Amino acid sequence: MPEWFRTFFDRDYLDRYARVTDEEVTQREVDGLIHALELEPPARVLDLACGYGRHAVVLARLGYEVTGFDLSFDLLAEAELRAQGAGATVRLMEGDMRKLPFVHEFDVVVNLFTSFGFFDDERDSRRVMEGVHAALDEGGRLLLDVINRDAILRDFQPRLWRETDDGYVLSESEYDPARSRLTGRQVHVSAKGRVAESSFSVRLYSMHELRALIEAAGFEVESVYGGFDLSAFELDSPRIVMVGRRP
Repeated sequence: MPEWFRTFFDRDYLDRYARVTDEEVTQREVDGLIHALELEPPARVLDLACGYGRHAVVLARLGYEVTGFDLSFDLLAEAELRAQGAGATVRLMEGDMRKLPFVHEFDVVVNLFTSFGFFDDERDSRRVMEGVHAALDEGGRLLLDVINRDAILRDFQPRLWRETDDGYVLSESEYDPARSRLTGRQVHVSAKGRVAESSFSVRLYSMHELRALIEAAGFEVESVYGGFDLSAFELDSPRIVMVGRRP
């Protein structure tokens, strides 16, 4: 499924993840990244794979100069509505993160909620990091937030149910150790009986692999946390929150 992400992030995505990414969770993540980066307005921020703008809108309301970049037209349209409703100014751009059009334009790039590792070819992931490096001003910083592979594999559950606002989502997945990819599908069943199915395939990283990847793109790793509470990273930490600096 090399291009699964072109259809996964549709209007149904909003319903599938509404409870997982509510306002309280979003505010906690924004507070964590601001502290991790010691970020002060009006810093120029690129929210890479911004989705429906849940972080971008909050950051813009706090006085940051925010650009949101995403491939999904549906989610960008929702981001525009949310920005307008919040009275926030966010520059929203549609595009492929493998072809970032920015040069020395930002103080900070954030990539959140495991919005990395989508591409089947590992060279594409390296291209993304090289593009992020080019997009940052000298001394600019990257904050990358992904699920911790080592933690998820210690208690791997191939089938999970979770409740949504209007039904349930069934996630079925399998892990390929040869390629370190989690592949599967999500089936969303609404209370009215509507069924929507989406497939996914995500490259999972250990902390040392992620570190090697961004260092190869020219970053110096400043810190690594186990979540947005900025706890010390450990083997069973749920997240890898990594901060790198462009020298």
